Amino acid sequence: MIGFIHGSFDPFINGHLELVKRASRRCDKVIVGIAINPLKVLRGRRFNREVMKEAMIKVFEREGMDNVTVIIFNDFTLRITLNYNVNILIRGIRNDKDRRYEEKLAKIYKKILGLETTFFYSPDNNSSTKIMEKLKKGKDVRENVPPEIYEVIKKK
Repeated sequence: MIGFIHGSFDPFINGHLELVKRASRRCDKVIVGIAINPLKVLRGRRFNREVMKEAMIKVFEREGMDNVTVIIFNDFTLRITLNYNVNILIRGIRNDKDRRYEEKLAKIYKKILGLETTFFYSPDNNSSTKIMEKLKKGKDVRENVPPEIYEVIKKK
């Protein structure tokens, strides 16, 4: 089974890592797609996607997740799922707001793509946006991101 997780990952945080870990234990292969989030385009992307991709690859190598591949895409999810023979979409849920939003998306993905969505609940209510807010306030985010990602953040 091939799973697909997509997001802006700007930056990639520990909550994302936990989601990928869970997916990698249940899927033969997991594709992590770094996408363009139109809302974040308006605010401006903080980290270069190529740099984030390389750091994420290092995280997955350190974690021994050899069934995880990272891609960058600007295409529709439909094309990506077809090009990579994706069987299932994987989404993380932190709270009721996420759940309601993701359930609506799952219905659309099922209808249009014919793909099921698996949800993983996270006890961590952090998001890339929250981490960015901490960074803007000069707060330390070392506890919220993998070490390889923290190195990228320090350089910025």
